Amino acid sequence: MIFLPLMLLGADKTLRKQSPVLFIIATALCAIANFYFFYMTVIAAAMYVLGQLWLSEEKLSLLKRMAWLGKFLLYGMTGIAISGFIFIPTAYAMLGSSRIGASNDVPLLYPVAYYYRLLWGLGTNVLRDYDSRTGFALPVLAAVFLLWVKKGRKKLKVYFLVLFLCLCFPFCGSAFNGFGYVSNRWIYIFSFLLSYILAEMYPDFLELSLPDIRKLIVAIVIYWLAGASAALVIRAESTDAYRNGFYLISFVVILGCMAYKQCGRKAVQKLFMAVTVASIAVNGYLEFFPSWGGAARAYISSGDVLSEYTVKLPSNILLEIEDIRRYRSDVSHAAGEKENSFMIQQIPGTQFYFSVVQDSVNAFLTEMYYNHPMEHQYNGFQDRLILNSLSGVKYFLAQADDGTLVSDPAFIKTEYADDSRTVYENQYTLPMAYLYDTYIPRTCYDELDVADKQEALAMGAVVESSTLPETGLTFSNYDIGYEMRSDNVSITENGFIADSGDGEIVMELERIPEDAEVYVIMEGMQWKDMDPVTQWAGGDINNLDWDSRQVIRESQRMYTADDNVAISIDYSGHEGGVTYFTPWNRMYCGRHNFLCNLGYVGRGDSEITLRPGKSGVYTFDRIRVVAQPRKPIEAYLSARQSSGVKDWSFSVNVMEGSVTCEKDSILCVAVPFSEGWSACVDGTKVPVERVNTVYMGVSISKGSHDVRFVYTTPYRNAGTVCTVAGILVTVGLAAGYAVRKRRGIAN
Repeated sequence: MIFLPLMLLGADKTLRKQSPVLFIIATALCAIANFYFFYMTVIAAAMYVLGQLWLSEEKLSLLKRMAWLGKFLLYGMTGIAISGFIFIPTAYAMLGSSRIGASNDVPLLYPVAYYYRLLWGLGTNVLRDYDSRTGFALPVLAAVFLLWVKKGRKKLKVYFLVLFLCLCFPFCGSAFNGFGYVSNRWIYIFSFLLSYILAEMYPDFLELSLPDIRKLIVAIVIYWLAGASAALVIRAESTDAYRNGFYLISFVVILGCMAYKQCGRKAVQKLFMAVTVASIAVNGYLEFFPSWGGAARAYISSGDVLSEYTVKLPSNILLEIEDIRRYRSDVSHAAGEKENSFMIQQIPGTQFYFSVVQDSVNAFLTEMYYNHPMEHQYNGFQDRLILNSLSGVKYFLAQADDGTLVSDPAFIKTEYADDSRTVYENQYTLPMAYLYDTYIPRTCYDELDVADKQEALAMGAVVESSTLPETGLTFSNYDIGYEMRSDNVSITENGFIADSGDGEIVMELERIPEDAEVYVIMEGMQWKDMDPVTQWAGGDINNLDWDSRQVIRESQRMYTADDNVAISIDYSGHEGGVTYFTPWNRMYCGRHNFLCNLGYVGRGDSEITLRPGKSGVYTFDRIRVVAQPRKPIEAYLSARQSSGVKDWSFSVNVMEGSVTCEKDSILCVAVPFSEGWSACVDGTKVPVERVNTVYMGVSISKGSHDVRFVYTTPYRNAGTVCTVAGILVTVGLAAGYAVRKRRGIAN
């Protein structure tokens, strides 16, 4: 909202053949402030410049227009170069995230209800879909109508039509959002345009003629009646639209009376100010007040933030543990921990909620069938012993009455507890650095199924190639056959159909698992919401009475397909579940395979219960029940525990320790791989390899060695060079224009 006007003002000065320094500096500051919104602002600036060139009263040749575009490209790149010290590393990190350019299915059109709220909800806070916000003050709306009533101002009309059409098509919302999910966070650009329209039309309001008033009132009445008619047809909630339309007509009528009585400019100015303030106050009240929009309830009260994220955090109990920062900790969702609280307390953990995530982390979670559908938010490995141990998770914070870990022999209840929470210790955790003396070729690993992949990680290091011997893979996990039955869910050949959200499906197992972790694995999951006609009339409403048909048809007109579903899974007193996002979901990141760990059982039950969370059609490539026996896994992890890594320590951007190998080995460090890491063994630089998809490591020979890893932000040096070059170019341009201006004055 600050840099967009500055960039456009700089573009105007440049088009008038003045110094481009303002445009360059505004571009640089915008890029430094926020990569994400810089992308949107650049699109807006490009649209503005194209409009100025193609809609100019001065007839420019195509060659001149292309020359101007070349200049703006040069000036824009100079601004980006100035921001290079932070922009280039940030762009590198952002482009490594699968959220950028994600393969979401973008619909051709929005739901009908969206268009109603967009067209007739302007000036209210009713439009919230897809991050669209159109609660503009009444004078702004009046200015838009006056723009179309009056002749001229072709550019403004074109700009308005283009941006309004962008709000009408989901593709534009996806394009402004990096071609990911549909989001209209670029609404601030449209808001700026409308604000500019008000500034442009304001002098006309001060000198309104009676014919203009009549045209304005007629246009607004037609707009209001069209909205009322649409509300009746689609049965939309219309209270806000009616109220705002009435206020808008009243405002224009008052303006007409003032023009008729020639009240003068100051009276009109006072009216504009009063109505603007009142519009902001009313919309703010309806948005934030608890009894209306209630948006304020989503926030922490002023003065309580520090306490909420320090004193009241459940993980405070972990700070009492002496070696808490030498290992990772995990926490159950039920314990009430806040996202990223471990980061705030500087506790190594497995919880993460941030827009930029390492691509290696996302690749690992995807291949492990992580049962959460968002790549940029995760919390632990759902008690999967192999994954927890290999990532260095030693402590687990759970509710005091959580029976999942009590029955698991791999976890010991510690002395750290309070009335509501208990800390458990993993007996088989590994240090943050450990050794493998065999390796698994990446091509071999990729051919394994998810249960075998998980078990393989405990046996050998997964790398592209190595001089070490290959790991002899023998797997202990086994599939358990089952039969599905249900009294209220229709079982199909490749899934099931639920008519409501309260059905149950029982999987009757052919074998009882013992001393094992039990997994339900869902591969190739798809789900389609059930529309009102299908849900209530079986797809055919012709046999229903007239009243029932009308009710269903009205529901169908306003129907918007749901884009997410959860399946809860119960087994032997353990609860789990899978959450699935369809490709229509804004947070969709391509996951269709999920593994739900139902926990350790000494001897399990014979039935697993699935509960579909919503009505709809559920399809799968296959559903498997897999048991992972514990004893082989415990043996593999114990072998890793006895590796010769001593005194592994962390400091700012540095990890180091002493390593003693009985054989040539691969040292795996349980820190996500990044190109920013470099490594030295006994002072000699060695290449850093990606190990086990997500982590990093180095190859070391038999004997004792000192190993040191150092982190440098990727492309930081290149970015700094670009910054210096950009500043020099800008200074040169400024000096050149200053000399040219001085010569012009002299002439």
